[in-house]
Amino acid sequence: MIALTKKGFPGMGGGFLLHARATSGLTNMDYLRFSILCPESTEVVVDRLLADRVLVFPDVWVGVSEEADVEAIADLVKVLAWARIIDLVPRTSGGGGSGSTTTRKRKGSAAT
Repeated sequence: MIALTKKGFPGMGGGFLLHARATSGLTNMDYLRFSILCPESTEVVVDRLLADRVLVFPDVWVGVSEEADVEAIADLVKVLAWARIIDLVPRTSGGGGSGSTTTRKRKGSAAT
């Protein structure tokens, strides 16, 4: 399991640090540990991520202000997805409403 935490960073003028850490239960060694300095404009997306651990496209942009740095948000989402910290899932197409999500399967996994 990967722990994500958000901490204020006063020297940045409204930005914050997003910390990611994962520790092996067997060896008690960290196998993932880094911090990302995030601008204030990414806070809405990060708060949603911390609450849900899943970002549903295209709903990622819901609640993001017009003044937000869209490139910073897109870059952050790409980095977190590339590091496999988050799963990006599409909205389901059938009558489930905007909150419905599907989970992606890894290759070779059995259907349930």
